[in-house]
Amino acid sequence: MKRKQLGYGILSLEHLTMCAEAVCEVFGRRPYDIHLLLGTCAVETKLGQYRDKSIYRHGVGCMQIDEIAFDHIKQKYSTKSIAKTLRQHFGIALEKVEYRELAVNPLLSMIFARFQYWQVVEKVPETLMGMATYWKDHYNTDAGKGEAADFVESYYHCELDCYLDKRVR
Repeated sequence: MKRKQLGYGILSLEHLTMCAEAVCEVFGRRPYDIHLLLGTCAVETKLGQYRDKSIYRHGVGCMQIDEIAFDHIKQKYSTKSIAKTLRQHFGIALEKVEYRELAVNPLLSMIFARFQYWQVVEKVPETLMGMATYWKDHYNTDAGKGEAADFVESYYHCELDCYLDKRVR
């Protein structure tokens, strides 16, 4: 697939992957978390190739974090040990992060997406369709327009099946 110009502060697919790996390394790396984060980015913004024309209205950044989720995450975690870990490993003060920063910082966007998923008790499924359903149930929710099939389609369209570990099918 020919890659379009990337947005949201993403330099390359490798840069985006490094962000996902760094976030999962610091905040618990379960077997399929990186696949889930990159799959989420694929369905939300085609790995940064789709520019959202309604910035700040429906979500922001490469992971399309909505403002309600952003505010909830900040409120829930700003006084917890997770905030200290974030500051130690990334130099980011959670309580000082502003919503607009997610628009141009893929690492920050990935961090907030990881925290969104971290609230889910169930482990990330090992199959692509399982991850797609997990995304729909816990990230996109009933309010979102996306369907599990969109996750799968975006995963293949963005060629993550070729780029990432072949075990995910």
